[in-house]
Amino acid sequence: MKEGRTYWLDNLRGFITLLVVAHHATLAYTTFAHLDLHAYTASTHPIIDQVHSKGLDVFEDFNDVFFMSLMFLISGIFVLPAISRKGVGRFFSDRTKRLFIPFLITVTFIIPWGYLAAWKELHGVTDLKAFFLDFFTVEHWPPGPPWFIGILFIFNAIACWGYRRWLPTFQKWNAELGNISSKPAGLFIRWYVLTLILFVPLVLVFGGSA
Repeated sequence: MKEGRTYWLDNLRGFITLLVVAHHATLAYTTFAHLDLHAYTASTHPIIDQVHSKGLDVFEDFNDVFFMSLMFLISGIFVLPAISRKGVGRFFSDRTKRLFIPFLITVTFIIPWGYLAAWKELHGVTDLKAFFLDFFTVEHWPPGPPWFIGILFIFNAIACWGYRRWLPTFQKWNAELGNISSKPAGLFIRWYVLTLILFVPLVLVFGGSA
């Protein structure tokens, strides 16, 4: 084991990655699964199976409560220390290579072929010209599961842009969190209230399922 390595975070990252894979793999088998005959990306899943499971409904709904938010949180834990260690320029360059370029390659060259199976299932034919016309005009070039990588890059870019001006505030918050870290109930209440302040207005404006 490497000294200073936070293994519980490594384990959590591995576990949440498995949850994401399981989540997408089982969406085709839920009882609420439905297929939009006009635009397959508006379906619950590009491919819908004839076999359904209420147990997977519970699994999907429970996952939706936390798993993507947790992925962003885990990633965010490392952002400020990494910028501090590497500097803004090098950190942004690394994020571009590790997030933005793979995102562009994936959504341009891999995702379209992944959705070809949904097109064939829906129309019963593999007409590449018709498929790509539909892909860009009706489906509006969906990024598919890699959307997370694109949003993560945007969040990292915002962190780089505001790092120097926000650093004193971050340091102040860090000190305050350090002071109450031994009081988990107080820490929980503060994070819960902050989450309500950030989340509830968005729900009122856009709706809970947006």
